[in-house]
Amino acid sequence: MSPARSRNVRNACNNSAMGFFDFMYAGGTPRITVAEARTRQAAGEPLIDIREIYEWNRGHAAGAVHIPMARLAGSLDNYDKAQEIMLICASGNRSLTAAQRLIELGYKAVSVHGGTTAWKSAGYPMET
Repeated sequence: MSPARSRNVRNACNNSAMGFFDFMYAGGTPRITVAEARTRQAAGEPLIDIREIYEWNRGHAAGAVHIPMARLAGSLDNYDKAQEIMLICASGNRSLTAAQRLIELGYKAVSVHGGTTAWKSAGYPMET
């Protein structure tokens, strides 16, 4: 890696609240913080945890609905496309991909940046 590239990566990591992979995010798909997700969930917006069942069973954001990523697109019949859907995974990477896919299907979707890891670290309620 060139010294300039190495410096850019190091600066991105040091200046990022969420860590190493933030420097690769080019934007496009909306992301929200766990604090914003918690506020919006309290106001009635759906929070969908897209992790696998074994991850869900280890603990998930209180009040979240579980729909694994592989079944997500076919499981949203009860959701209005005009209503924004918040997606959460472990770190925010899978939910970012899933949110982009739902947007392509005509839904309003956002990814919770930092995922369940950030939710738990923030001290927000968890369920098992």
